[in-house]
Amino acid sequence: MDPRDPTLTPEPDEIEAAPPPLWRARLARIGAMLWVLLCAWALYGLHKEWSGFHLSDLDDALARIGPSHLAMALGFTVLSYAANAALSLLAERWLGHPLRRPWRDLAVAFISSAFSMNAGGTVLGGGSIRMRFAASQGLSVPEVGKIMMFGGLAGWAGHLFLCGALLTFAAPPVEWLPTGAARGIGIVLMIVPLIGIFVGKLWRKGWPSPALALLTLAVSIIDWLGAGLAMWALFPDGMPIDAASFVAVVVIAQAVAAFTHVPGGVGVLELTITKAVGTAIAAPVLAGALVTYRILYYLLPFFSAILLLGIREMRLRRTVLKKGGTLVMRGWSMVAPRLASLLALGGGFMLLLSANTPMEPARRDGMADWVPLPFVEGSHFMSSLAGALLILLARGLQRRVQAAWWLTVVLMAAAIPFSLVKGFDWEEAVVLSVMLGFLLPFRGYFHRHAPLWTQRFTFGWWLMLLSLAGVALWLGFFSARHVPYERGLWWDFTLDGDVPRFMRAAVGAGCVFILIALAQALRPGRPRELVRTDPQVIERLVHESSHTYAALAFLGDKEFSVSTDGRSGLMHADQGRSRIVMGDPIGDTEEADDLLWRFVEQAQDEGRRPVFYQVSVAEMPRLVDMGFKLFKLGEEARVPLAGFTMEGGDAKKLRKARGRFQRDGLTFEIWPVEKVAAELGTLRAVSDAWLGEHKAGEKGFSLGRFDDDYMKRFSCAVVRDAAGKVIAFTNLWETVDKSELSVDLMRSLPEGHGVMEAVFIELMLWGREQGYAWFNLGMAPLSGLSTHALAPLWHRLAARIFHRGESFYNFQGLRAFKDKFDPEWQPRYIAVPSAWSLPPALLDATALIGGGIRKTLSKS
Repeated sequence: MDPRDPTLTPEPDEIEAAPPPLWRARLARIGAMLWVLLCAWALYGLHKEWSGFHLSDLDDALARIGPSHLAMALGFTVLSYAANAALSLLAERWLGHPLRRPWRDLAVAFISSAFSMNAGGTVLGGGSIRMRFAASQGLSVPEVGKIMMFGGLAGWAGHLFLCGALLTFAAPPVEWLPTGAARGIGIVLMIVPLIGIFVGKLWRKGWPSPALALLTLAVSIIDWLGAGLAMWALFPDGMPIDAASFVAVVVIAQAVAAFTHVPGGVGVLELTITKAVGTAIAAPVLAGALVTYRILYYLLPFFSAILLLGIREMRLRRTVLKKGGTLVMRGWSMVAPRLASLLALGGGFMLLLSANTPMEPARRDGMADWVPLPFVEGSHFMSSLAGALLILLARGLQRRVQAAWWLTVVLMAAAIPFSLVKGFDWEEAVVLSVMLGFLLPFRGYFHRHAPLWTQRFTFGWWLMLLSLAGVALWLGFFSARHVPYERGLWWDFTLDGDVPRFMRAAVGAGCVFILIALAQALRPGRPRELVRTDPQVIERLVHESSHTYAALAFLGDKEFSVSTDGRSGLMHADQGRSRIVMGDPIGDTEEADDLLWRFVEQAQDEGRRPVFYQVSVAEMPRLVDMGFKLFKLGEEARVPLAGFTMEGGDAKKLRKARGRFQRDGLTFEIWPVEKVAAELGTLRAVSDAWLGEHKAGEKGFSLGRFDDDYMKRFSCAVVRDAAGKVIAFTNLWETVDKSELSVDLMRSLPEGHGVMEAVFIELMLWGREQGYAWFNLGMAPLSGLSTHALAPLWHRLAARIFHRGESFYNFQGLRAFKDKFDPEWQPRYIAVPSAWSLPPALLDATALIGGGIRKTLSKS
């Protein structure tokens, strides 16, 4: 078995055939569709519950929420988010991570929480935000996962205990829950987290200590309590329900909203609370409090998090700030596309909401003498179209398409006067102006000259876009529910005709969505871009690469995607439904953004699953921004040659291996390319003997194979016995800039077994003399993964295979062998579009390396 083989199942004949789990992908789509249906159902329920009052009643209820109520609600909101952020500090304390800057960590936790609260598990969730700041906090990727898992478990433990206490001592007055049953349930709920704290410590090593767990539980309770009291503070005095009972209702409603996975619990939270206390509290009062709560507890922290995210990015690059305005903007490049996409979604959604709600009577009366009616009607309709287009352009901004940036800027600039003319919505105009101010400096980061909407939206994007449009449409119908429908409404053009304007605007926005959907669905598929790259271009990209694995480009088993300027490239191959990229981009990796997006879009257009295999930490931010999930494959060993020495106690085993090599009369040589070409027959005989002895076939993709044209490109390290016979060899991978040296094939005759340790020693000494910086020993599959209870499932599963899979592959032995050379271990990942894509992607990668699914699954 080749010790550089990084596949998870090294012996092809040991792999069990398994059909691709397509049902899982379908199940994931059904789950995503369910939360859209839940959101629609909740909005329909609210429509029925709140249909008995007029907007004037709602205005009166909002007017009764005075400054003191708002201040109290804001204070409880701050308390809740502060406690939620403090859970991250407790998680770091549990991990033993030093808290050098607690305020910095609290800010990161707040930003992540605000994004997660409003976006949940959608493409705009907070997981990637946490990952963005992992390096600045000194945290590894597994540690970030543990912190998030710790916070989730702590949050639900606090929720259970608080719910239990409130049900026991202040059960809400609901008919379907008798007081006795509520107390019984409450006692059970309080006991469960306490049992978990103490039993978990006894059952599993590494569980938080009881003292830390109890402190975490208390902080989590404060988090949930603050969330409930923030809403209670918005109600007028003299409520028929006491504070504790109402907080119990709010906390239970938030749990229901969290279980549905609807972003921000929109509609679900409001409907649950309305169903629970709607008979005790007047509908307009309850609706006014819920609307205000949505703004204070969800939207205000969300926009604050966006602002803090930008400020932190600038502060993290404060040294760049000193070098001038141009360099300052580079600090924003990591978040500009994500912020731009959020701004387009937010601005478009705001315009749709505004177009579907009535004009303020006072403003309408003031405009009657100043703005002609055709201008009002036209601005209202155009504002709705601009909102729909901005929502659709958000995907293009995420893809960094230049045309999307230009159109977004034009639409926002046009929407500002539209907002003023259609109803003097100066607040809306100010928000749009601020959004436009954030977008204008980012033009340089939207450099892709790609089509706007010919790239099909993903299923998740369509669900999110339709959800936003659906909420805006529901608000319009809710506002117009007291106006009976008549055909003449469509042609009623009057200044007080809010309902006709809403109907026309809704149809206009709907037509925009439908036209774009039809254009994407009916357009002909793009022809496959079979890249027949000029061999000289490939040669140049390999020579410019600082990674030795770029030499795999010469195998002839890959296709290439090259950037427009020809400075960077991807080498990839198809297997099953996967289109798999080998390693990081080769060539100029800094300029590969457009290439990566184009590759992913082309693969998705052709129904392929884009997969990035053995990518480094350096590519993680870009792939996370593109929506990929990363899973650790193992760790790569690299030895710094400048400090490599045979002296000292640590090198005793290496000196022993080298001495044995010399005592056996073996000699080490470096054959240049010319001699390799002349002695191919000798090397092939050794290779064929090795393959026959190991009953193995040649591999490919991530590993080299003995091919005449391939072998003629490289120098070889050769071992001769005392009689001068070649008994082992390995071809060398060398970078032109001498940044890295590595080996590929390692073949030997039976009498040459065990010589590779000495060969590595000789190569490292030779490489040091030649001025190479690193010697790459290759990967140790599945090493460096955590078995901790809070580690991701993939980590725990792969780590168990690493520790207990010695019967079919020497995982630990390979790691121990490479550890002899005191290398620096660097993680390597596989990036897939979703977690469900991991199993088929791994199967396809294994089959691709093994030479195809049939060859991989058959006996040699």
